Amino acid sequence: MTSLWLASTGAHTVDLRRYTHDFLVLLGQLEEEGYVLDLKSAVVTVGPYDAFIDWAMTEEPDWNRYTWDAVKVLIERKKLPASAIDKYDSPDTWAKIRAAGITDEMAYRIGWMHYVQSIATSILVGDDMPPLVSMGGQPADGRHRTIAAYTARMEYAPVLNLEPA
Repeated sequence: MTSLWLASTGAHTVDLRRYTHDFLVLLGQLEEEGYVLDLKSAVVTVGPYDAFIDWAMTEEPDWNRYTWDAVKVLIERKKLPASAIDKYDSPDTWAKIRAAGITDEMAYRIGWMHYVQSIATSILVGDDMPPLVSMGGQPADGRHRTIAAYTARMEYAPVLNLEPA
């Protein structure tokens, strides 16, 4: 099974059940909202994703999401002890981060960059990442995948376009 991120341009029929539980929960929520969806056989189009790039760049990052990644990187850089990962979001860990001369914003950005880079790497090595999702032609899901693809200088990305029933 080839990753859609590395597939040729055009329409591809896929079984969406092959993707992560989180992605399937999202699709279930969209189906409940009235979008047409068949998890067994959906058409995903690989092509330009310019609208997603514009959208992803204007969305406010969720800095708190990147806490674990930031702590992981700081452990790898020997700025924190390995045990910090067990309590990555504790005030004690953040006090150690600040004591190392790293501001909260710097730590979140380190985590964000690590998170996006790990997605870009997964895409480029052919891991089966979910497609971007548009609702009625408007970007709706895949901000980090978009930024990762853009960072990796990919011209095309897979998009699942959902239309209202």
